[in-house]
Amino acid sequence: MDVNVFIREIVVHDASEPGGDAGEYDVAFAAGIPGDSSSARTSPRWTNRVRRAQTYEVLDWLGPVSVADGGTLVVSARGREHDLLRDDALLGGVAHLTAAQGLGVGKWWRTTNGKHFDFLFAVSRAEEGHAGRPVLSGRQGEIADAPGPAQPAPDDYFPGTD
Repeated sequence: MDVNVFIREIVVHDASEPGGDAGEYDVAFAAGIPGDSSSARTSPRWTNRVRRAQTYEVLDWLGPVSVADGGTLVVSARGREHDLLRDDALLGGVAHLTAAQGLGVGKWWRTTNGKHFDFLFAVSRAEEGHAGRPVLSGRQGEIADAPGPAQPAPDDYFPGTD
């Protein structure tokens, strides 16, 4: 099945600036199949001044990604926080959506395992194009916790998203 992924927003857990100042995030999102970095579709870099415990709109599409029958779709994000003296690595959430879950098509998902940030996303069939994104009404229970590793390892992220 060919799918697209819509990244709606990012939820910042950590901005390492002293005194609560805004940090600058430089993040890339990726979607693909595990173990095949050539399958990964990455977004243009998302950069923004951010503060801890705040949510920011991303509104970006990834895809299409071709997932074989019985396969798994991985969606992840990582990047850098630009600081005056050095750039700190950022590790976002990682989601693993299986064929048993319909690759997550038609639902809203939020990663819950990001060290520095998590993100809200939806999966749609590629043939539906951007119109396939589900409506987000704000109803309770509308957003599911995305399945994935409890503590993502470096191999859980696609190359090129740092």
